[in-house]
Amino acid sequence: MTYVAKHHDSCVRVLEFLKLLTKEDIDIKELEYGRKFKDIEAPETFLKYISTLETSEIDVRKIGKKYSLCKFPEELELKDEEINLISIICKAFDACCLEKNRVFLESFLSKLQKSLTQNSREKLFSKIEYLKNSASNNNIAEVANNFQQYVDLAQKLKITYDGKTAIVIPKKVEIYEDRVILDVYNPKTAENFKLLTQNIENIEILPVRAIQSSNMTNSVVFTVYGRLVVNYRLRDCERVQTFNDDEKVIINTGEDKKSLLKRLMKYGENCKIMSPKFMQQEMLDELQKVEDKLRGVK
Repeated sequence: MTYVAKHHDSCVRVLEFLKLLTKEDIDIKELEYGRKFKDIEAPETFLKYISTLETSEIDVRKIGKKYSLCKFPEELELKDEEINLISIICKAFDACCLEKNRVFLESFLSKLQKSLTQNSREKLFSKIEYLKNSASNNNIAEVANNFQQYVDLAQKLKITYDGKTAIVIPKKVEIYEDRVILDVYNPKTAENFKLLTQNIENIEILPVRAIQSSNMTNSVVFTVYGRLVVNYRLRDCERVQTFNDDEKVIINTGEDKKSLLKRLMKYGENCKIMSPKFMQQEMLDELQKVEDKLRGVK
């Protein structure tokens, strides 16, 4: 008869269970037993693990249907400078971020709270509450949330902007410093635009659904030279067509044409637009304006 040693791995499983609790709250009835706990068939076994953790003075509580780790085993003591920084970030969020992103901030604060000592936790949330109550009335977030409703509605819009009217598809809302920007796609010109919301004169919601999959945009091809051959950093909307030691040809698809033109002009003689023709002409016109202003200064 051959003796087979029995492996007792309960301690390892308790630690694995603790690792899961540090990441998220757990409903033990919904755990994927086969992945980390392949020999466990009854949820009651996890109740024993929870009792073991509680015996070790690790605070695990059942909130609703899920078990939550209310305090991490290792506690952090924050410096006053760190508390001030986190508090300022929370204050800035209330002033200039979209409400739909609040869930990510609250998730971060919940995890942070569990890792702090009692002293740091009280000081941090007291400071956050103080700054929140003393914050000035900043309506950037309110403006951004109002325009986000157009994006969520997913309808085509008839927008009047700087005296010109166009039918566009709203894509997303961006907050840049103290400005709110509405990103839209114009299906007629096949271009993306960034519109300053303060310059939008009128918006009319059209009874037409916005089909995002049809957003095909015109491409701009440009070549960079000199040090840019090596140092140019590709954007998400760009890809390299060809390159050698002397030049690199790049295709840009989807970027706002005005923003792209301003960026390319900064590269001076180390950049040349190859196509389309209207972008070449726009760059020449802008350079002429710069030259005219310089001559006026002189």
